[in-house]
Amino acid sequence: LDGEMQERRRLEQENTGLKKDLAAKPEPAPEPTKVAEAAPPAPTTMPDLGPDVQVEQRDNMIVLTISSDVLFDSGESSLKTTAKKTLDKVVAEIKKQYPNKQIRVAGFTDQDPIKSSNYKSNYHLGFDRAYNVAKYLETKGIDKNMLERLSFGPEQLKKTKKASRRVEIAIVND
Repeated sequence: LDGEMQERRRLEQENTGLKKDLAAKPEPAPEPTKVAEAAPPAPTTMPDLGPDVQVEQRDNMIVLTISSDVLFDSGESSLKTTAKKTLDKVVAEIKKQYPNKQIRVAGFTDQDPIKSSNYKSNYHLGFDRAYNVAKYLETKGIDKNMLERLSFGPEQLKKTKKASRRVEIAIVND
């Protein structure tokens, strides 16, 4: 026990001496801070893209909804000439704000059965619409490997038939 007490006193004296030495040392000058050259944080909103594009934040995505009436003739999947003007605004913002983000293009329809077009079902029509929108985005410089095409057909109906017929372009913010 005496040996342990002597060792404790020795350590306490050593500790006291170290504290004095530390207190006598001048403080080192702070190192200059380097300005981080990190990319700015990804925006979480989009500017107003006009009356044809509704923008909303949903989970980890920014979702742009465009009525099918703006993009296509009834029962068709070929883009209207006027639709390209709307899509050009969308592409410009995606390329500007989200150049490396995954883009999901989904086609939706109403629940009315297909009668007079070449499509077997609303799912087929929804997919062709999503495919053609995605193809257009690709021709305008969106990387095809960042594009995903989906069809929900009549699965996610809105309050009206007109609102149900739409294409959603979702920018995934992992």
